[in-house]
Amino acid sequence: MAVDATVALATLAEAKAFIKKTDDKDVSVLEVIMNAVGDLFNQHTDRHLLAATYTALYLDGNGERELRLPNYPVSTLTSVYEDEDPLTEGIGYDFMAYLDTGRLSKPVGERWMWGPKTIKVTYTAGYSLSSTPLIPNDLKLAYLIQVGEFWQKFLHASWGELSRSLTGQSVTVTEKEILPIVKTMLLKHRRLGL
Repeated sequence: MAVDATVALATLAEAKAFIKKTDDKDVSVLEVIMNAVGDLFNQHTDRHLLAATYTALYLDGNGERELRLPNYPVSTLTSVYEDEDPLTEGIGYDFMAYLDTGRLSKPVGERWMWGPKTIKVTYTAGYSLSSTPLIPNDLKLAYLIQVGEFWQKFLHASWGELSRSLTGQSVTVTEKEILPIVKTMLLKHRRLGL
C-alpha cells in the first residue's frame, strides 16, 4: 500500500511527524488510514478536495443566473459550452467565473439553460500539497487530527470499543466516524450550493 496522492491531504512524513512516529513499523497501516480519511473527507465535504482535471464534464443546467462547478477552487477553466455552443468568459461576455468558489455567473437578466446535461465544462480544480492553491491550514490540521485518531484506535485495538475497565477505572467512548472538532473544521469546506 502507498499513500494515494489523489486523496491524501498530507504527506506520509507530515502524518508521521504529527503522530510522533519515528519508525516504519506498521507504516502500511498508516497509509491505509491516510487514504481512508482522505476519502472520508471527500464524502463529507461533497467534493473532491485535491486537484484533478475534469474533461468534458456535463452538468445539469439550473435555469438560474448562477451555476456552481462541483469542485473548487478552480485553477484552470479551459472551456464552457451551453447546449454545445462555446461560451466566452469575461466582463461583457457570456459569463463571469469566480474561481475560488467555482461559481459561473451569467450577466444580469440572463440565465443558464435549464435541463439535464446542457452545460459541458473542462477545468482543473482542487487543492495541492506543493503548489497553489495550497491546502488550507485548517483543512490539513483537521485531516491530521482524524488520521491521528484512527491511528490511536489501531494502536490500542479499540475499533468499535465503547467501554473499557482497568483496575478501578473505566472509560466510556462514544464511537464517531469523524471527531466532532474535525466536523466543525470541515463545515466551511463543504460544497457550496446556490
